[in-house]
Amino acid sequence: MFKDNEQQPEGFSVPLSEALDNLAFNDAGLVPVIAQEVGSNDVLMFAWMNREALARTVEIGQAVYWS
Repeated sequence: MFKDNEQQPEGFSVPLSEALDNLAFNDAGLVPVIAQEVGSNDVLMFAWMNREALARTVEIGQAVYWS
């Protein structure tokens, strides 16, 4: 799904629930995420998000992690 959507015109969108349904969550219901510094791209943190944390991150525009 994600590779196909790279070719879509600007403004194309997919419902969040559909995007989340197409992620490869592990057996514990988590996906790995990386936080990077914008200017240098330095990796700041490796963490995990569950479906709820990822949806909340998209909704509020700030990273929410699972713990």
